[in-house]
Amino acid sequence: MSIAAPIQAVQSAVKRGLARLTYAFRPKRSPIYAEDLVEFVKGEFDRRRQERRLQELQWRLNRAFIDGNHYLDINTLRLDLVETPSITWWEQREVFNHIAPIVETRIARLGRMQAKLAVRPATGEMSDMSRAKVAKKLLDSAERGKLPISKRQDYLAWLETTGTVFLKNTWDPTAGRVIGYAHVDAVDDQPEPAEDRTERPQSDDLMAAGQMISEQLGKQSDQQEIPVQVEIDAQGARGRTIVAVYEGDVQTDVVSPFEIYPDSILHPDMESVHSIIHARAYPVSVIQETWGREVAPESQIESWGLQRNTVPGGGLGYGAGGFHLQSVQLKDHALVLEYWERPSAEYPEGRFIVVAGDSCLYSGPLPFMVDEDGEPGLPFVRTVASVRPGWFFGSCVTERLIPIQRRFNAWMNRRAEYLARVAIGQMVAVEGSVTDVTKFEEDAGAPGTVHWIKRGFDAPKYIDFPSLPASFEQEGPLLLHQFTMISGVSETTRMSEAPPGVKSGVALDRVIEQDNTRLSHTVENIEGSHVQWGKQVLRLYKQFAANQRILRTTGDDNSVDIMYWDSSDITSDDVVIETSALLSDTPAQRKQLVMDLLGAGFYNDPETGRLSREGRAKVAEQLQFGNWEQATDIDELHMKRAEKENRMMSQGQMPLPKTVDNEELHIARHAAYMLTDEFEQLNQESQGALEMMVNQHIQDHTLLLREKRLALMAEQPMVLTQGGGETNVS
Repeated sequence: MSIAAPIQAVQSAVKRGLARLTYAFRPKRSPIYAEDLVEFVKGEFDRRRQERRLQELQWRLNRAFIDGNHYLDINTLRLDLVETPSITWWEQREVFNHIAPIVETRIARLGRMQAKLAVRPATGEMSDMSRAKVAKKLLDSAERGKLPISKRQDYLAWLETTGTVFLKNTWDPTAGRVIGYAHVDAVDDQPEPAEDRTERPQSDDLMAAGQMISEQLGKQSDQQEIPVQVEIDAQGARGRTIVAVYEGDVQTDVVSPFEIYPDSILHPDMESVHSIIHARAYPVSVIQETWGREVAPESQIESWGLQRNTVPGGGLGYGAGGFHLQSVQLKDHALVLEYWERPSAEYPEGRFIVVAGDSCLYSGPLPFMVDEDGEPGLPFVRTVASVRPGWFFGSCVTERLIPIQRRFNAWMNRRAEYLARVAIGQMVAVEGSVTDVTKFEEDAGAPGTVHWIKRGFDAPKYIDFPSLPASFEQEGPLLLHQFTMISGVSETTRMSEAPPGVKSGVALDRVIEQDNTRLSHTVENIEGSHVQWGKQVLRLYKQFAANQRILRTTGDDNSVDIMYWDSSDITSDDVVIETSALLSDTPAQRKQLVMDLLGAGFYNDPETGRLSREGRAKVAEQLQFGNWEQATDIDELHMKRAEKENRMMSQGQMPLPKTVDNEELHIARHAAYMLTDEFEQLNQESQGALEMMVNQHIQDHTLLLREKRLALMAEQPMVLTQGGGETNVS
């Protein structure tokens, strides 16, 4: 057993004790009242908002370019986005958006490259190893439920747009199964919360009631949801509310960087941040329901967006097809400021303050123990696309592509203007030579038009335009190459076609591998954040999941397993990457690998050299043909039954072979199970009883197989040979 973990625990306990001791001998502070907390949080919010104002403008500019508005720029004096004016009225300002497909391609590729998490046991003991597997299954279930496809797409979209995105992990006491009900007294209006006199949100009351009811009732998996009923006495001053109590669950929210305000934007990582403010606008009805406090709606809350122009403003391809920034006022909304502060000598348990309008909705210690060694911490996980040294917010590819996109638009528009001049033409005439100047200016290029000229003057003629220089024509391919070089998205993935000159599959694989290399730094940042997310999820379950719960998991053979667990089963939060996303292959690559192994005889029987039934079933399973067009293969059913028998024996149940079993497949599956680490662990825990059970079951299958072969030989007809002997006729 390693002594590093106990030493770290002792050091952490000593640190906490010294902090509390130092705080105890400090001079007593005067009480901080609600109005002081509101003033403090609002002052910090205004300071932090001004500090990162330029960074926010860059995010808005990135979003504008992805949406197709390429004629905006940052005005550092006004601290706003302004539209760049056109040079002349005839200037063509069309948009040729290459940033949007690049970002969409990167999001699609990053979404496909997903890493798998694992949990390392706290010690080498078998009990801790078994609990580490429980924690891994819990993480797998949480990842499917808390980070579905919609949230992952939102997560990657913010990452590629702004370069930074956050995951917020909290505990929702109203989630999960109903485990009972409780009577909650309706309280009168309380005074404003102070530092030592705090009014907790209604959700905390439900969570405390849920823990109390859970301890009394235990596991009640068949409870139905109980409707809320309110009983008011004759005076109407107090009442009793019957509320359903849930077991609670972790809630993961994707938070954009527009809502996050650290104490300084010069922190290099999340661990350096001492406090953070999460600002989000909520309807006043939601604030009343969540925190039990009426808040007046704010009139200055607005949301900015892009709206397409409807009135032309001049210029070819400009005006009616352009965009402008539109500010929308949010009605009946109020800005909720959540102030999260790490533990310190003055506040050993940290601080969590919620402010809306002029009211302090909550004030108290940090509620979630998500830091190392069960310490209270900030429930936020930061992810950056590209690290910006010495800066809290990261950078993204979109920011780097904006100059190239501007130049590409200019090149395409100047090229279009040249072609328009050549196609329509421009005429020159001697002054006084045309009898009707107005008609000549309006209909000079119209076919069939007759223009009268005065006697003695030369007729008007078209201007001869010189051909475009070679450097101008080379500018376009050079800019397209710059898009590929900076974004890391080649023509193979961006245009869904092979690059010129690439014909072999090996060369295509190398191009794809190079693209994956360009994405490796972003993937590594995502994997690091994913590990931190898994640690916080396990710590929240360790803190709140005190009662026994049910976890349903799906095995590799699509079988459903039911597992009972509680917080005592989480003995380790050492989350690591089990399989890196950088090593993952595409489905086409995996299928090609299976076909190559099949051609090399990898699945053949070593004794006969032919493809066995088990090998054929394995190939169909890896090619994902097991349930092709709802046609169930008989060999697949046999293997599923063999896996079910393995699970039964691991739980101490002895299955009996059936006469319809395929004995060869069953024996092979049971033998493969005996070679796994799971079998070794369970066998040691059972002191060898599992191995005896599996060996006996394999022996039963072997005897049944021998009986079937003898019966088959007995049924074959016998014929006489020339020498008087007998032989079987197959």
